[in-house]
Amino acid sequence: MAITFDQAVSRTSIPRGLRARLVNVWRWHPLAAAGFVFVIDFGILLALRIFERGAFYLPWGNKTFLIGDSVFLPLYAGFTAVIVRRGVPAGNLYHRRSWHIAVLLLGVGIAILMDLMTVAQGHWSIFTHYQLSKTYHTCVFGVLFYLLVSVLPLVVRRERSWFNAAACLALACYLSIALFEIQPMAQQSFATAMALAHVR
Repeated sequence: MAITFDQAVSRTSIPRGLRARLVNVWRWHPLAAAGFVFVIDFGILLALRIFERGAFYLPWGNKTFLIGDSVFLPLYAGFTAVIVRRGVPAGNLYHRRSWHIAVLLLGVGIAILMDLMTVAQGHWSIFTHYQLSKTYHTCVFGVLFYLLVSVLPLVVRRERSWFNAAACLALACYLSIALFEIQPMAQQSFATAMALAHVR
């Protein structure tokens, strides 16, 4: 038996104020939910980077940001909005508080790890130099990660729906691009860290 998305969220450990703001996203029209993710992720970050550079540019070397954040994440959000508006099945993992706590902590942990990787590569970081776009990315990553990943049990559940399949496909495309780009970055960061440790 399915219950409404609001009822499911009310049973979690999300603070009431934050709960109201996050749930509102999934109450919106799917196009509005997709647009929201596009704006707070790709749109604002690109605007901040253009502001810092003082000239328009597109990050052709960063396919995860250029394609993943602008196309596949908004698509995932749009299809997910359709799914969650249909209700939450009883017994779904989304009901468990431990799931929400784990997703939130994981999002914060990944944000910190990504920043430490930029330090290991010798790039500017929120820890070494104030950069508006980097600071925004670090702050918004955890919130966006939680918003999109916390509803994953509703997306991947066994249900014959084109919306579930489309959401899973959009997410798979995003992860494929991200993993393809992160792998050499992680190897370089690890090699740099080991070299610094050896020198010390």
